[in-house]
Amino acid sequence: MEWTEWLRNYHRDHMEEYLREEMQECGLPGEIHKEKAFMGEKEVDRYWVEIADGILLEGICFEDIQKLCESSEKDVEPEELIKVLCEGWTEEYRFMEENREVLFQKEAAQYLFPVLMNTKLNEGLLKKMPHVEKGEFSVAFHLGVPTEGNNGQTLLVSNQMLEAWEIGLEEALDMAVKNPWFLEQCKTISDTEMLRMANQQIAKEWCGLFQIAEPEKEEETGYTIYGKNVSCAAILLNFEFAQSMHEKMGGDFLIAFRSTGEVQIHKNQGDIEDMQTDLEVHTELWGYSWDYISDQVYQYSKERGLELAVAVDSRKAEIVKPAEHVPRR
Repeated sequence: MEWTEWLRNYHRDHMEEYLREEMQECGLPGEIHKEKAFMGEKEVDRYWVEIADGILLEGICFEDIQKLCESSEKDVEPEELIKVLCEGWTEEYRFMEENREVLFQKEAAQYLFPVLMNTKLNEGLLKKMPHVEKGEFSVAFHLGVPTEGNNGQTLLVSNQMLEAWEIGLEEALDMAVKNPWFLEQCKTISDTEMLRMANQQIAKEWCGLFQIAEPEKEEETGYTIYGKNVSCAAILLNFEFAQSMHEKMGGDFLIAFRSTGEVQIHKNQGDIEDMQTDLEVHTELWGYSWDYISDQVYQYSKERGLELAVAVDSRKAEIVKPAEHVPRR
């Protein structure tokens, strides 16, 4: 149900109060940071939590809560969603407290993996995290710590952690983009295979009454990259992976970072403006801040790495090279 302007303003004014009350209920200490940030051109209210001694918790926007409430088939109140959010935060906090000694030892760095974070959206949080700023987005770090069986815990890496490990930012980046566990998490599926799967589902549910036309194999024009359990966008910073995609696409390719966690790869012969519009609409309808990286279309080339597609001809875009090797300072 769409909120009225009055209801939206009411919940916006009480968002911090909702968070504080639920954190107290969960026994979760920490300082709530509230910031005006930008998700593309849209101004949003951003919240994130900092706990003493280098423990950070993932941020969320008021607009995420509004979108979840309005899109729910049931009548869901913001307080219900914030309760679930704080319970997740509490689980992270307790895990970090119970494993503090291990997490702040250098051996924990083996669990590093890279994440792309929109710079403007996460400006305050990024000040507390080791990161490499690349214009519109920054490369930061999470830990993917295994627990029991196939389970694990993903945690934000703070400046204090990196200092305790006594490793440099460049070394951390090199370790993260080459982490075998992270590489295994990142999967690709071709557009042709996705259509084939859709047709199989149609055949199952509609007895084959219609089919979606599948292109010939040699006409493969795109792929989707997705993560099994974590965000996968930073896989494009891995030199070998980026080169393999370059070979599959037969040359330079276009990239759209979906704010639902997937990365779309297209041949460098599409209409960039159409891709741009589609990406913006997708973000507005289905995107959430925790997966948002950019609503701009990027291009990858062997010579220049990753850069804004709209600025390719002028060469004025920020260039992000895959980590073939990381030079020492």
